[in-house]
Amino acid sequence: MDKYIQLPESKTIKIGIKNSDGSIKKDKDGKEIYLEFDMEDIELPLKYQKCEFLVRKAQQDLKFDYLIIDKHQDIKGKFLLSKNQEDKIKATQKFYKTMEEAMDMFIGQGGVQKIFGDRRYLRMFDDLGDMLEPILPLLKNNVDNIDKEIKEKYKTTDKETLKDE
Repeated sequence: MDKYIQLPESKTIKIGIKNSDGSIKKDKDGKEIYLEFDMEDIELPLKYQKCEFLVRKAQQDLKFDYLIIDKHQDIKGKFLLSKNQEDKIKATQKFYKTMEEAMDMFIGQGGVQKIFGDRRYLRMFDDLGDMLEPILPLLKNNVDNIDKEIKEKYKTTDKETLKDE
């Protein structure tokens, strides 16, 4: 190839992940596992907002599903669990799947797996929110900076303004 274009430097931040014992989390090849956020992505705050909405909705749906299941007469299941217990587990599995998809929307595809592995639990989203709290001010600051840059870039000058003469 004779000609190339040079892409500008990306403004991303990488957030490393530590295990509960404080050690740095690594993949099977020994490379550090991290989340990456593009701070110039103008949709990032919207993704966070949508993620939060979808998780809260999933929590409400789970409560509703449990209420419906509790209204059914419980019968003996095929094995150890009763029919209602099986239905509650299925509803909870659906909840976790929805929650994981919502979280991955913000932190990136496979982000939940990077952080939590195969473990899923009820306070997972709350814990993730606590973990990401340090970057939320960066996100807000970034939105403010983008807003400022857009205003500066597209501001009108006196020369560009039409006037009645």
